[in-house]
Amino acid sequence: MKKLLFFSLLISLNTWGQTKIEAYIDSSETGTKSVIIGYNRKTSDNGDALRGITLTKYGSGVVGVGYGFFGKGVYGIADSGTGADNGIGVYGFSQVFEGVHGLSNGPFGIGVSGECYSYYGVLGTTAYGNGVRGIATHAGIGGYFSSTSGHALITNSGNVGIGISAPINILEVNGRARLRHTGNTAGIWMNNSANSASVADGAFYGMKNDTEAGIWIGNNWRFWVNSAGNGYLNGNLIQTSDKRLKKDFSPLHNSLQTIAQLNGYHYKWLEESRSKDLQTGLIAQEVQKIFPELVQTDEKGFLSVNYIGLVPHLIEAVKELRNENNALKGKNQSLESRLDKIEALLTAQLQQLVDGAKSK
Repeated sequence: MKKLLFFSLLISLNTWGQTKIEAYIDSSETGTKSVIIGYNRKTSDNGDALRGITLTKYGSGVVGVGYGFFGKGVYGIADSGTGADNGIGVYGFSQVFEGVHGLSNGPFGIGVSGECYSYYGVLGTTAYGNGVRGIATHAGIGGYFSSTSGHALITNSGNVGIGISAPINILEVNGRARLRHTGNTAGIWMNNSANSASVADGAFYGMKNDTEAGIWIGNNWRFWVNSAGNGYLNGNLIQTSDKRLKKDFSPLHNSLQTIAQLNGYHYKWLEESRSKDLQTGLIAQEVQKIFPELVQTDEKGFLSVNYIGLVPHLIEAVKELRNENNALKGKNQSLESRLDKIEALLTAQLQQLVDGAKSK
């Protein structure tokens, strides 16, 4: 059988000008639902069941309002087990404004809710700033923080972890993150302590425009790639090539002969998103037969060519051509010398014949 409970208490403690300090309790709930419960068995030296104090003109000691379905104005639970001293359901302290202020007007809204079965449900402490603050109007979200396994947290050292339980850096994200920007282009600025905040210092990694992404450094875009897959370098490409980093050297042989087996082509890309311009290059399958070390296969089986790796073969091929040319030049000089001698001999013989004819 349902039991209707109605209890009303009105106490006028003091008046100060037109301001009264009153306590009003009104409940018509059935069952075990409570308007205000204060319970303190004083098992430790201090502890409040419920306390609200304010000395400021508009400040609130404790304010809890919940109008929506299942709404909670202020709701805090701390259960640390029998005989345990730690655990804070909701704790707020302020010398200027609200320690904790929760207001819920929408359906299923929660002004402030904190549950704790080992330590903090909600804890906010500050001397000058905001202990915990979240402001949202209309359908916005002032702050939303959720975790069932400790994977969304800020550690005591200030490290922020999203999807990770033990971040060792200032920010760690386990998963993909998306950066958006409605004004300039989206990206991340990097600045060392010696850099100023100007665009001439530091580096920017992000969108160059709607279809290009790259690196801005030295007050200019230095490298970027567009949506067609074309890359642009505003500078020189320097590759590591120190002898001290290499081993198992062996000279190249017959580079001219092997290079001659390659075929160059004009072509166009099949993929619609790639450049429509006429291309010049090689066919990876043909290169693979001659220089397999210069061809890589991706996870889908498509081949790529290390064009830079052809440069040493081209150098050796040029050297082979130079040697062949020098040999031909030597032979040509020898032939020219022989021809000169033959020409001189013939000239001398012809002169003798002419002189003999004149003497007759």
